[in-house]
Amino acid sequence: MKTKLGITAGALAAIAYLAGYFSGYIVLFLIVGYVFIIEENDWLKMSTLKALCITLCFDLVIAVLGFIPDILNTINSMFNIWKSSITGNDVVPAIQQIISFLNRVLSLAEKVLMLLLAYYATKLKTINIGFIDKIVDKITAKL
Repeated sequence: MKTKLGITAGALAAIAYLAGYFSGYIVLFLIVGYVFIIEENDWLKMSTLKALCITLCFDLVIAVLGFIPDILNTINSMFNIWKSSITGNDVVPAIQQIISFLNRVLSLAEKVLMLLLAYYATKLKTINIGFIDKIVDKITAKL
């Protein structure tokens, strides 16, 4: 099935998944906006919106994880005012290492997932991701 751009719907969906991982939000928003305004293919709309939701979810989780060392450093700084650290000298660096490890795991998982979804999109298929698919279904049902 061809889009109005002259490429297949699967190729455009694959581009959306790859843009979500490699290019960031501007390109992905432009693709999703184009698809929702111009294209009529429901599968393509759901796929591009799924790419946006996945990208947002990964970035949200990474941002929340980034708050943990910041909060501990703030508490540690507060107690350092009186020269008595409640969190200890080794706790904050250890937690920062754990968060760094988790960020790397999430980044790898996002890369693998987006590449798999891009591959499946070229065949007009997808991988079901429970909570993401529910979000996409709710959004597209309201449109």
